[in-house]
Amino acid sequence: MSRNNASTANGQFDFDEDTEWDLNDLGTYPTDFTIRVGGAQGGDLDIPHEKALGIFFQDDYQPSDNVTLNLGVRMDRQSTVGEANIGPRLGFSWDPARDGRTVVRGGFGRFYDRFPIGSWEDFFLDAVNLASGYTVRVPGSGSDQQLFFDIVQANGYTTPNQLRDHLAADLEGNLAGALNTAPTVDNPDRVTPYADTVSVGVEREISNGVSIGFDFVHTRNRDLQLRVDLNPFSRVSGRPNISILNGAPVSLNSVRTYINGGKSNTNSLQFSLQRRFMDSAIGRFSARVSYTYLNQSGNVEARSLEPARFQVRTESGYNFDTGTLIGAPLNLGLSNPASMDFASNWVRPHNLVTSWSYQVPGTAVGTNQGLMFSGIFRIMSGDRFTPQLTSRMDNNGREVAPAGSYSAGGTSDIALDDITATGRENGGFRPDFTRLDVSFRYRVAMGSRITGTILFDIFNVTDRTNYSNQGSSFVTSGGFLIPTAARSPREFQLGLRFDW
Repeated sequence: MSRNNASTANGQFDFDEDTEWDLNDLGTYPTDFTIRVGGAQGGDLDIPHEKALGIFFQDDYQPSDNVTLNLGVRMDRQSTVGEANIGPRLGFSWDPARDGRTVVRGGFGRFYDRFPIGSWEDFFLDAVNLASGYTVRVPGSGSDQQLFFDIVQANGYTTPNQLRDHLAADLEGNLAGALNTAPTVDNPDRVTPYADTVSVGVEREISNGVSIGFDFVHTRNRDLQLRVDLNPFSRVSGRPNISILNGAPVSLNSVRTYINGGKSNTNSLQFSLQRRFMDSAIGRFSARVSYTYLNQSGNVEARSLEPARFQVRTESGYNFDTGTLIGAPLNLGLSNPASMDFASNWVRPHNLVTSWSYQVPGTAVGTNQGLMFSGIFRIMSGDRFTPQLTSRMDNNGREVAPAGSYSAGGTSDIALDDITATGRENGGFRPDFTRLDVSFRYRVAMGSRITGTILFDIFNVTDRTNYSNQGSSFVTSGGFLIPTAARSPREFQLGLRFDW
């Protein structure tokens, strides 16, 4: 199988700040530069063929007239992973009153993730010896704005592209044929992450066509994959450099792999009140109100392939000859207070949604249904981000800002309100999200078989500004809590649809 990869083929600069580059201001220069060198950059690359097999069994069993069980099991196997994962399923529904108006429901299931085929590219793009090219970082670790400043001043460059061309030419000329100092290797002990999910709920029809429901859902994620360094860096002690290549120790930068060290737990309470589309004293309408409270915590983001951001130095390494991890056990820093019991950045504790459809009385003509007015109103908590300091930890990662209250770093008419940070990853909230969308539909008969529908939609009716970021994440930056992007403003849409 071949895959095409052009990642960093043109080079990539990283910056500490979002201020405009100033030739004479060291603080505006990049901190590091990454580019693929050697071989055919961006060319096709052979990776293992992937064969996936999934087998499942499912059946409904009704032991009594008011109880239904759903029983199942699923087996998945990936050829490139080599393990067969079996996930049981169990669901039930129960009508305790035997009147068809109440249902108690629940279930349990184990669900396995898949190791994405794209991740296999890492092991081949970043192998320690790779004729088709590999990725190089300058400097090998940490940051060095002075290096880039000196190059620009010595050569009289005036644009970042000139600096990029200089670095690319230098690396191509000096590193072709050299070892890749930052390879990614496979971990023979890696297993597939999984999630156990349990749910239980009840729904009751409280009047004709109107029901109310409550549900509790718990998800337990385990064996989440972390991207770790087998040659861990310390600003004080450097790297252990005990890795073995061709029978001898070799000095490298990061040697990355994936280890199952992450876990998280998610709990949600869900409420719903709904009315099906039917007649009423004010006309035909349906409506639904839903509210979800979500709480989640863990030692990594609740998804695969997250970096172990708080890993600390250990006398560890990798034997490239045997494909095994060597030296002392890794210390992933999962006991660091900033890495304990934090929520993923997508977690929004509160989410309230109201929707409706209303057939306006007196607007029907002939066989037409008349004017339909519908809409959705949503208000929910903002998503999360990590307030940071510009200072670095010993492993060269950014320090998490201590717990406390923080204000915007500069004066602006769009500056956000003060936030209270927890001192942990994703410990700050962006602003709440509020939006109202409405839609109008009017159907017109155009003969016996053709119907036309006039559509008019308004998105974000109130023209609410919903910011999509908080600006800089560094609490000492002038751009902190001054957003640089927002979601869509008020929009209109007019259309015509034909059905036949």
